[in-house]
Amino acid sequence: MPQVTELIPSRAVPSALSNVAPNPAVPLERLTHAFERGGGENALYLGASPRRVSLPGPELGPWVLALVAWALGLALVGEIVRRWAARYSPWARSLRPMERVLVDVYIGGGALFAISVVPMGLFYPLTSAILILLASGLLAATYVLDRRARRPGWDVRAFVDGFRPPAIGIALGSAFVVLLVEAWSAAQAPTGNTFDSSVLSYYVAHLGLQHSIPLNFLPAAPFGNPYPQGTTVWLASYQATFGLPPARTSILVTPLFLALSPLAAYSVGDRLLRSASAGTTFAVVFAFVGSWTRVLVGGSNDFVFAFPLVLLLFARIELWTRSSIPAWGDVAVFGGLLGVAATLNPAGPIWLVLTTLVLGALGRPAWAGQAARWFARWAASVVVGVTFALPSLYEEVAGAHGLFHAGLPPGAVAPPAVPAGISLSQFIGLSDPFLFRGTDVWFSPFPPIRDELALLLAFGVLVLWIASRTPGWWTRLDRFGRAVMSGISVALGILLSGVVVRTAFPVVGPILGLTSFAETSILLFSVYTMVAALPIVLLVQDAEGRLRSRAAPGGPTERAGIDGKGLPPRPSRSAIRLALTLGAAFLLVAPGMAVTVGELPLYEETLYHAFGNVSEGDLDLLDWAGSHLGPGARVLVAPGSAAGFLPGYDPSAIELYPMIDGVYVNGSYELLVRELSNATLDQAGTRALANLAVEYVAVTGNNTELFRPFSPAPLVGNPAFSILFHEDDAYLFRWNG
Repeated sequence: MPQVTELIPSRAVPSALSNVAPNPAVPLERLTHAFERGGGENALYLGASPRRVSLPGPELGPWVLALVAWALGLALVGEIVRRWAARYSPWARSLRPMERVLVDVYIGGGALFAISVVPMGLFYPLTSAILILLASGLLAATYVLDRRARRPGWDVRAFVDGFRPPAIGIALGSAFVVLLVEAWSAAQAPTGNTFDSSVLSYYVAHLGLQHSIPLNFLPAAPFGNPYPQGTTVWLASYQATFGLPPARTSILVTPLFLALSPLAAYSVGDRLLRSASAGTTFAVVFAFVGSWTRVLVGGSNDFVFAFPLVLLLFARIELWTRSSIPAWGDVAVFGGLLGVAATLNPAGPIWLVLTTLVLGALGRPAWAGQAARWFARWAASVVVGVTFALPSLYEEVAGAHGLFHAGLPPGAVAPPAVPAGISLSQFIGLSDPFLFRGTDVWFSPFPPIRDELALLLAFGVLVLWIASRTPGWWTRLDRFGRAVMSGISVALGILLSGVVVRTAFPVVGPILGLTSFAETSILLFSVYTMVAALPIVLLVQDAEGRLRSRAAPGGPTERAGIDGKGLPPRPSRSAIRLALTLGAAFLLVAPGMAVTVGELPLYEETLYHAFGNVSEGDLDLLDWAGSHLGPGARVLVAPGSAAGFLPGYDPSAIELYPMIDGVYVNGSYELLVRELSNATLDQAGTRALANLAVEYVAVTGNNTELFRPFSPAPLVGNPAFSILFHEDDAYLFRWNG
């Protein structure tokens, strides 16, 4: 696959900074290869061995329990909202117990986002706890009153019974294994991707400082913040409640959402294939075989947070394929959940909105035979969803040129022209599942699993093709077939539009900036994984049918007995077929299970340390600076440095500069990065320090594969600089200029 700068960070690396710190991300299969960085005697090496650090933060066992308990607490808040919405929405009432819990978790987070986005300073450390307590009390009071009045209310027994079937137990077990593996891997790493995670730390710090969502980068930079802030609210809730170290919050919370994906995948199989066994198969495949969304740990936390909800909405997308027009209540609920997903990451909701449009056209009849009314409701759901994302959209449009525009900082220049869209070779790399080079990791980073998935995908496509020509069989697979065809075609269309824009219409390139080609590709390969799971589903369903036949009155099991010679009967042909079927299904998922438990933690450790190779000195520097710098301290930080987490420890500190997704290029900052990363500082660099009104310079080791670090060589012994902190390769200098 062609190298894509979005592959690891959730947003593309600013091209200008790539020029001044020419340290591009290496291919994934070479992450452990040590190579020399420039800088003469200060040359540093990265990848030879991860640093072992004494890490602050909670113990693994209690933290796993806290992750789940707090999410369930917010689910109580979501349940209050869902119960109210269910009065008007049959779709909300039809959710099964596990779907209800997933939806409630996200609605609870959405409610916290709604409180935080109001510019009235309503978010405080106790806000989440107060919401949970109020929801708990209200639910308990409602339950008691319903019981006393003998009104139909929440049937707790039926709700609990919904989790008892073995199929759901297997799905829950798979999710729990993923949670343990991911939480263990995260517990061993100092931080996540320092380039991405430090910005999340910046947002969380400013949410705590302002008590409402930060809509711009002031005072660090005069630009609006178009980054969706739903992830910020989730991280802030956990950090404020459990006292997590700011530099580690994102890496510690993300495993929860990685583990929710198999549960959402269960709903996809259960709903689209109308079978609990299909749901179980999908959960196991997404947990142990189709593993790319689980190893997206170098960045893109926002995509990981949104992915389970996107999967769940895809599972319930039949709302738009029925022969009747969706009810207005259903439209509002579906659109609201789209909006909640959009506050986390817009790529999935954009894909879903377009997929519903294509699915409506494939309905029988198309658009329920009432195109005008159908499109009115579809547009209404989009409007409801967009409403949730209005703060970010407002800043995207007006923040850099309107209310919050305060003029360019000294030395700011227009960014160089960056080609819009993607090239044809990138399109192939982002869409072709039958590429088997080392960098083609979209299916799986492990070659044997990737090869297996590609083979299963070919069989799955063959099954769908045969079924489409067999009316009786297609009746079982039509909902699934139309959904995956629509999802694949929309994802390919988005990627292809990037090629068209680059080659013919670059002027409309900014419109495509609302989505991400790399994340759209992950969605595409997730649908490929669903198709690849289909042959396993058929094996499991065949075995399930044989088991039911053997257990039925008069079946082979009942007829079997002792033969005339007093010996057990020989296995019947049916029993042999059953054993072979179950064995084949198990063999198809067993390699993934082995890799998940055996190789995945080591692979993730490599990724974490390649993009977050943080030392104990770096963490001590953050602690020291957070308690010793004065209010509003202006600190120069290298791109990708662990010092980028400083606002999490001192929210009043002005970091020069947080990652701002290439919104602008500051000439003075660019010059300083170029000089200090090459162990020089001349008169031009000194003038740049004055232009930026720098007070402090933070220097850390080589924390990331993405950029070179600042070298301390031109600052140590320089009378213009005083060393305030030094431990290992971490320094904090005061500029006396």
